[in-house]
Amino acid sequence: MLVHTEDSTGTSASVIVLRAEPIEREALLSIGYPFFAPLGGPDRLGVVLTDETDWVEVRELLTESYRALAPKKLTAQLG
Repeated sequence: MLVHTEDSTGTSASVIVLRAEPIEREALLSIGYPFFAPLGGPDRLGVVLTDETDWVEVRELLTESYRALAPKKLTAQLG
């Protein structure tokens, strides 16, 4: 899920929320910003997207999240 928010001061942020394996989720949460624990379940991981975003990491996280949710027929096409 991709969300764009704006607070009362006008500061905006784009955030992606995805599924993550428990061990990876805990490791990333221990780093702190830009990772956070969003509402929605213990397997969810939030990432604040900024100019400094590590897009290789985001791609890996999105791919793994997709693998957790998509039908096996579709995940098999990922290689």
